[in-house]
Amino acid sequence: MKQAAEQLPVYSLHNFSSPERKSQQFQVEIFDANRHFSVKYPHRHDFFEVLYLAKGSGYHVIDHNKYEIKPPCIFFMSPGQAHKLELSQDIEGFIFIFTSDFYLQNRSDQNSLIEFPFFYTLQQDNPPLLLENKEDVQFIERLFQQGIAEIKKNTYSIEMLRSILDLILTTCASRYKTSDNTPGKGKGHILVKRFYQLVEEHYHKNMTLSDYADLLTVT
Repeated sequence: MKQAAEQLPVYSLHNFSSPERKSQQFQVEIFDANRHFSVKYPHRHDFFEVLYLAKGSGYHVIDHNKYEIKPPCIFFMSPGQAHKLELSQDIEGFIFIFTSDFYLQNRSDQNSLIEFPFFYTLQQDNPPLLLENKEDVQFIERLFQQGIAEIKKNTYSIEMLRSILDLILTTCASRYKTSDNTPGKGKGHILVKRFYQLVEEHYHKNMTLSDYADLLTVT
């Protein structure tokens, strides 16, 4: 979908995890200037990302769209998107990265993740959610803090972490403003988002529209 981004490095979740957590399908942690991994920017990755920024400044470039960082705010990224962060040294926040398998485990509706308005957007843009309410800020920060506290336990609860993530996503979805006038749900809407999802997943392959139709089981 983004031809210029095809040669960018693609990272998996384990590239952003400590050695003892490389097999996990999720990670939640503090995000600041001291968070360093051996990755190059810009890059793409094959997992979902929720980045909450409480302090600092800079820019976040996602698929050639450049967004100014205005804390408190939350950025959302889908697998396959290219991005680059330009951050001030006083940046502070939290980050939750995860695979679709982690979120969708035991869910009857396997489209529930892409139904969120900030993943695989129809407008192909990703403006951040600007938190304008103090209570929302406190609630979101508390959820991230609970997630970090839970994952530090020797016997943490995956179900607890999945529930915390769901609360974060559901809360943000109810406050996320989009310029898209298309209804948020419906077979047509989800079909388009699934198409975007498949394009991002198979961007490196020489696939035809017929190939995608087969994957979508449409003609």
